Amino acid sequence: MKKIILSFFIVGIITLIGCSKGDVGPVGATGTAGVAGQNGTNGTTGATGTKGTTGATGTTGTTGTTGATGGTGTAGTPGATGDAGQSNVITTDWTTLKWRFMNADGTLNRYYQSELAVPQITKEVLDKGLFTIYVRLKGNTTFYELNQGVAYSVGGKRIDYLGAKEGAIIFQHKGFNNAGDDSIIISALNGYEIESRVYIIIGNKKG
Repeated sequence: MKKIILSFFIVGIITLIGCSKGDVGPVGATGTAGVAGQNGTNGTTGATGTKGTTGATGTTGTTGTTGATGGTGTAGTPGATGDAGQSNVITTDWTTLKWRFMNADGTLNRYYQSELAVPQITKEVLDKGLFTIYVRLKGNTTFYELNQGVAYSVGGKRIDYLGAKEGAIIFQHKGFNNAGDDSIIISALNGYEIESRVYIIIGNKKG
């Protein structure tokens, strides 16, 4: 019995050894794609990451070139004309003084006056205004302020501002004439051609 089994075993081995391996056959055709599987469920959102550190500030860029000048805008409409103002300063023209004899005081002194018409001197000016009087020789560029107590000398004789009234300024000259011929002095005074002008400021008097 053992001999029979052994014989089969030997025959089998010999058969296996006798069978040599053949060549590999050609690759078969690709099979049709299978049906896509279902999408899987989305995974859970991950936790937010920590904020990164702020980056360094970049360098300042170069200044851009200046743009072209814009065109001139259209002119605006003129504003309405304002109400006319009222000047409170009045200046008279230079006027030559004319002299006349007034009186004598019983001595050698004799008095002569000149009244300069100034219609701008109103009661309001006398009550609330100020005025300054100037005198000069006709055509002279030098003139002098003449106030009460301040005299102007002409030919060695003084001319005083005597006072003012509505519409006029009064001047006085005190001279003397041994012969009592007043016409000589009047002629001399008129010959000097003394001129006067007045600056009037209305409503500036204090008090």
